[in-house]
Amino acid sequence: MKFYAEIKTLTVKEFFQKAAQIAQLVHTNGHRAGLVGKIALSFPDFALTGRPGTTIRIHADSESDLSLLFNTQVPVLKAPEGAKLASFRNVDVKSLEKIRRRAERRGADTGCENYLKKDLSDTFFLPMYSASSGRQFSLRVRASYGDNRDGSFNSYGLSIGGKVPVF
Repeated sequence: MKFYAEIKTLTVKEFFQKAAQIAQLVHTNGHRAGLVGKIALSFPDFALTGRPGTTIRIHADSESDLSLLFNTQVPVLKAPEGAKLASFRNVDVKSLEKIRRRAERRGADTGCENYLKKDLSDTFFLPMYSASSGRQFSLRVRASYGDNRDGSFNSYGLSIGGKVPVF
């Protein structure tokens, strides 16, 4: 991803609201403009400090993809060469919850509670809603580093193996 648009928020509370709105925008406008898999989101403060901050970046391979996404001209910047690469992926919390419930049904202590707490401690969630059903749901996001750019992005701009520059 060579280009990006950056959005700064004033507070962490506003960060969560804007990040959810942008993920929804990527999902909705990305489908309409044929950009699914070509747009990625990053949260550089979270990647660098482990805590949500105030910066959200929307990445694309071309300036025109970002303009199509926003349906307007947006300030687009070129990503620096040699920046560290990170992925921001959706963590499936339901499967972890299923593991916990199964262990409770069996009455066995499998260490599932420790696994569940440990596994989600380095994540944050974006409150979302489904445009088709109107139901609310959460996208739980985790950052990880790597060197390989290969991979793609889901309709919300989160990684399916793809990496974006973090700086």
